[in-house]
Amino acid sequence: MGFRSPQDLSACLLEATQWLNSANHLAAIEHRQTVTRAWGIPPGSSVLEIGPGQGILTVVLADAVGPTGCVVAVDNALLDWGALTSFSSSSSPSFLLSSLTIVIMMPH
Repeated sequence: MGFRSPQDLSACLLEATQWLNSANHLAAIEHRQTVTRAWGIPPGSSVLEIGPGQGILTVVLADAVGPTGCVVAVDNALLDWGALTSFSSSSSPSFLLSSLTIVIMMPH
């Protein structure tokens, strides 16, 4: 499992600036880290996440699998819903960009 802090993972999200000082947001990330550790996902794993929402669990999973792993996040939310536009490619560290694939399945 990765060793990044909740603050580091929060910074990967575009909407993080409004939450950076929010204890609740950081606690939510910590909870997802605890759950992910309990799942025992080893580095290098491939993980499918269905319905990633705004991507909080997605960044935790990307941290867990590391640069040699893969997280595929599939969502059918509209782009303006914020689901898959939540990641900042300019501020996201290489661990996130190298291990994450986002698939958008638009509703008909």
